[in-house]
This record gives sequence, structure tokens and C-alpha cells, in this order.
Amino acid sequence: MLDPIINFVRFIPPLAFITLFMLWFGIGEQSKIFLIMYATFFIVIINTITGVLFVEEDKIRSARSMGASEVQIMFHVIIPASLPFIFTGAKLAMGSSFMAIVGAEMVAANEGIGYMIWNSRLYFKTDWIFVGLVTLGLMGFFMDRVLTQFGKIVLKRYNVVKK
Repeated sequence: MLDPIINFVRFIPPLAFITLFMLWFGIGEQSKIFLIMYATFFIVIINTITGVLFVEEDKIRSARSMGASEVQIMFHVIIPASLPFIFTGAKLAMGSSFMAIVGAEMVAANEGIGYMIWNSRLYFKTDWIFVGLVTLGLMGFFMDRVLTQFGKIVLKRYNVVKK
């Protein structure tokens, strides 16, 4: 039912909403938070939907034959079986969140790495541009490792993270 709406809205780039989010939520952090939420929402939702659709019917039938209620099936069969997809969606969404926030800082901010990169191009400070790029790479690498460790600890029960 929501598929047409999701597939319509998800193709609008997050950067297209920067001006609207600034008007609606102000120039501060709140507009950046909503921009990141928009940039990541569809990636996680589509991965979650895919995970739910790939739950083996045999698992659901087995749970039903043992007398599980629909709520029990949801929490003990569908969600655990979908966790690898949800976790992958979260990791992919992290990259989109970095792109969205750096783009927002380039367009409408007075601080941040995106602002530094954008401002450095005006003065041909290529060394500062590379500093910004390396910093973004290191931050992304570090956040990927943090999310992977989080997955190893919290999702260990479901054997989601193989790294």
C-alpha cells in the first residue's frame, strides 16, 4: 500500500530538502537531524521490507503449528530473521547520512567539515580540502567499526554480524 509513496519520495535527493528543512526547523541542528533522518529512512525501510519478505514461510508455519500468536511470530521469528537486512540497511544508511550532512554544511552552515571544504575551494586551499576529505574518510571508517562492534555485542544472539 505504501510502496508507491515510498518509491516516489525516496528518489528526491536529501539535498533538495535543505531549504525547506531550514525554513521549517530553523538553521540549527534540528534541520540537520531531519535531513539525516530523511537521507537514511528509505534505505533502512527498504532493507527491512526486503528482510521481512525473505523470511522463510517454513519458519512462520512452524511457529504457528507450535501455537505462537501473531505477536510472538513477529518478535521471535520475523524480526530476528530480518535483522541481517536491517543491520545492512543501517550500515548503508550511514554513508547517506554523511553525504547529506556534508552537503547541508556546504550549502547552509558556518561550521563543519562540509563548510570547511566548500570555503576552502573559494581560496584554492586544496590542502584543506584534502584534510576535510581524509577526516570524512576516517570518521566514516571509525563509525563503521563502531556499528560493527555494536552489532557483534547487541546482536550476538542472532548471529547477524560475521566480521
